[in-house]
Formats: sequence, structure tokens, C-alpha cells
Amino acid sequence: MLEEDLSNGEKLYLFRKRIKELPHVTAKRYNVQSITYRQWEKDERKGPDINIGGMFPREVYTILRLRAGDTMVDLGHRMGKDEKEIRRMEAGETSLRPLREFWGI
Repeated sequence: MLEEDLSNGEKLYLFRKRIKELPHVTAKRYNVQSITYRQWEKDERKGPDINIGGMFPREVYTILRLRAGDTMVDLGHRMGKDEKEIRRMEAGETSLRPLREFWGI
């Protein structure tokens, strides 16, 4: 998966995760209400076009989870792991091998 495969909302979501901000904080950065920013991330409303400069492997798994409609809790149940383990993998704090095996890539 490449950056050009991402929707604008997915790029905004990854950008926010990279800078470790909550949605309402990033909304202030763009001078919009929190609800507007969340709509941008969900591609319910057109947001600013951004370039995130490529993707980290862990971000590919995050996007796959989001596209599947799963929360970290949901994915944890499907994988037999708890939410904290999924969170650590998606943050790049632990091995990505379980995610790679689960998604088959």
C-alpha cells in the first residue's frame, strides 16, 4: 500500500497519529471545530489535501484495520489478543509479525 492509495481522510488520520494529537487539538491546528475535523478524517467532508511523505509498515496495518471497520478491541478479539497489544503494535512499540500474519501481507 502506498500513500497514493490512501483517501485524504486516511492521510489526515495518519498525520494526527504521527504527531500524537487528539482530534480536538488537531482541529485547533486547522482552525475548525472538532466535529469538522472528525468528518474530514472519516471522508464525510472534504478536508485539506496533505502529503504525508510515505507510509510506515505499521501504518499499513492501521489502515487495513480501519478499512475493515474494526476498532482495536475488535481486531484484538479476532486475533486472540487484547487491545493494549494491538495498540502497541500499531504504535511500532512491538513486533508487527502478528499483524503481518493476520493480514497475510
